[in-house]
Amino acid sequence: MALDFRPAREVHERALAILEAERAHLMALLPWGELSLTGGSSLPEALTRGDVDLLLRVPPADFEPSVRTLGRLYRPVSREMWTAEFATFELDGHVLPTGIAVTIADGEHDRYALEQHVERVVGFDRREPLGIELKPPLLRDSEGVERLPPMAVHPA
Repeated sequence: MALDFRPAREVHERALAILEAERAHLMALLPWGELSLTGGSSLPEALTRGDVDLLLRVPPADFEPSVRTLGRLYRPVSREMWTAEFATFELDGHVLPTGIAVTIADGEHDRYALEQHVERVVGFDRREPLGIELKPPLLRDSEGVERLPPMAVHPA
């Protein structure tokens, strides 16, 4: 079975709109998370199947509450792949097929997802090294609990 790829520039703006809609929706429910666009549709120069891949990074203490919240909002998928720091969901109601993965920030899957994104998407189309910081570090709040900075718009 052949995969149908197309230039991401055909869907990039719609993918960004989906990211912003989901970010607005999730900020009130999961203020400790950082939501970003990954996969082929995140870079106009890449190739994509036309779907939208979102990544929600959360501090370790917030992983389970985040998974429970997402499970009430979206359809859990690929449960056989879930781990203690990784879960996936499918979102309905968008103009493009959309999925969201939640990971513990700086955990094993988070690092793997970043490496794969750089290698398969960025490295495929951009031969020069990236001069950007790809993810923010965890911060400690006044009580010493690890938190991500508030969700912010990250260039895709």
